Amino acid sequence: IVGLNVGTSYRVRVYSASGNVNDRGTFSICILDLCVPSTEPGTDTLACPSVDAGGVGLSGADVELSCAGGTAILEANYLDIGETTSYFVDPIDFNPPYQFGCLENPISVNVDDVWSDKIDLPFDFCFYGNTYNSVVIGSNGVISFDSDRLAGSYSGWRITDDIPSNDNSDAGFFGPSIFGVHHDVDPSKGGEIGYQLITLDTGCRALVAAWDEVPMYLDNSILYTGMMVLYENTNIIDVYIKEKNIDAGSPWNNGRANLGLQANATEGVVVTGTNISNQWTANEEAYRFRPSGASITTLRWYENAIAPGNLIPDLDNDGLIEVSPTETTTYIAEVTYDLCNSVTPLVETEATTVTIIGNKT
Repeated sequence: IVGLNVGTSYRVRVYSASGNVNDRGTFSICILDLCVPSTEPGTDTLACPSVDAGGVGLSGADVELSCAGGTAILEANYLDIGETTSYFVDPIDFNPPYQFGCLENPISVNVDDVWSDKIDLPFDFCFYGNTYNSVVIGSNGVISFDSDRLAGSYSGWRITDDIPSNDNSDAGFFGPSIFGVHHDVDPSKGGEIGYQLITLDTGCRALVAAWDEVPMYLDNSILYTGMMVLYENTNIIDVYIKEKNIDAGSPWNNGRANLGLQANATEGVVVTGTNISNQWTANEEAYRFRPSGASITTLRWYENAIAPGNLIPDLDNDGLIEVSPTETTTYIAEVTYDLCNSVTPLVETEATTVTIIGNKT
């Protein structure tokens, strides 16, 4: 039971199906730890716009030169992303930015195989060249942007095809969707499914949707825990799989599960080995789907202040510059993101200082 409030009294009425007093017994009520959604910021793993400037190989640290006229090489580490016309998918470290359980908005509570109501996003999200401001979340591990059509409807359970496809389950086509992980779980038997709109410690926002110890459909002792994260501005999608096993039976639903993206019935990307032709498991694995179209980022270096006359050319466009200051000087790395959902570019800057600590003698 969810949604109970501390300090409120509740009555429980129990009916006996037998009139025989000898068939009557007792029961217990177990009160678990109170679930209080967190208001703490999430932790970013370079999925938000950012830049970190410093000496080459120094992880953003400043540089000291022993004398004027010496040379320093500066680098800028930043998130270089492209348009959402296509995607790369790469494994990343298993460092979820937020908790799996006790999210602010529970869905699929005591019910199975349904789409959530329409969820409005506080930011636009670009996906395969289109911009969306709402989603729906399915019980069985899918986020769809076809929210007006699917909201509150049957999501199906039988996985019938690889992705992309126009036949995603016995409920038909899911439209532009994120599958992470799509398989037949049963939240009516336990666990939690929920979502929360969070702010990360870098300031950008994200939608977190998570499944916490949700039983598989046939064998409810086999549990699934996973998370999908959609990041504002960068339109990066991360999938974190804490534990994913195959259901019992022959196995149930032929052990099928999908992990990937689909734009439509013919275009998409899948993590290698995770379409329905494979029966697969995962433990503390994570994957990032990164927009890979034409780059939307531009890096510029400036000396002392951001002004056209202070621009330092990066002739080979490798993000590195070589400087030889005659006095202690500040250099500024400026990264501009031409966002798909805004006419105003997003600009991130970071300054680094080359300090002269001695003179030639």
